[in-house]
Amino acid sequence: MRKYKKSTNNNCRFQNSCEPLKNDTEWFAEKINKGSPPKLVQVLFLNRNSDMIVVAPHGGKIEPRTEEIAGHLANELRWSCYCFCSGHSEDERGGTGNQDEHHIESKQIWPPQLGNLLTDSEIAVSIHGCTDDYDVIQIGGHNKVKISDLANTLTKMGFKAEEGTGNLAANSSVNFINKLKRHGVQIELPFSLYRDVKKTNRQDRRDLAGSIATAIRDLKW
Repeated sequence: MRKYKKSTNNNCRFQNSCEPLKNDTEWFAEKINKGSPPKLVQVLFLNRNSDMIVVAPHGGKIEPRTEEIAGHLANELRWSCYCFCSGHSEDERGGTGNQDEHHIESKQIWPPQLGNLLTDSEIAVSIHGCTDDYDVIQIGGHNKVKISDLANTLTKMGFKAEEGTGNLAANSSVNFINKLKRHGVQIELPFSLYRDVKKTNRQDRRDLAGSIATAIRDLKW
C-alpha cells in the first residue's frame, strides 16, 4: 500500500506566480507550431534563485498534468520550476507518444533561457508521464547511485519504482539532466498513477508530489 506523504501545500500557486519567458516561448513555437497560433504554446517559470530545478518538458496536453506535479514538487522542495505546455489536441499534434510532433526529446531541448538556467543549476529533476505499458515508476539518467537510492526509497513508500530501461533510461549525454554539474534524474510516471484523478480533486497529485519530494530529500544531494 502506498504511504503518501501528505502535502503541506493546499494549492499549487505555480501558474499564478510564473514569469513569462518570451524567448523560450518563441523557441518552442518555432519548433512545433508550424503556423499554429502561438497562444497554444506556453512556457511557465517560477524562479526561486535556486541551484536546483524541476522541469516538466512535455506539459499541457502532451503528457497531461505533469506540469501540475512538477509545480507541486518544486513547491515542496522550494526549487525553481520550468514547464513547457502545449494546448494543442492530439489531432493537431499529429498523434501521441513518439509520434507526437510536440513531444521534443529531452536530448533536443535547450531553449535559450532554460539553457541559461540549467547552466547555473547543479541538479535537475525532469518529470514525465509514460503509458501504462509501464506500471512502474521509471527513473533514468547518468547518476546511477541516486537512481538506485530514489527507486529504493519510493519502493519502501509503497510505490513500484526501478531504474529506467530502453527509451526511458535517459542515458543520452545530451539529455539536459546529464549536462548539469551533479546531474539529475528523469522520473517517468505511469499515467494511471496520476492522470485519471478528477481534475477537481487534485489532492492525490499533491500527495504524490509530496512523496517524491520526501524521497528526493532523503538522497541528500
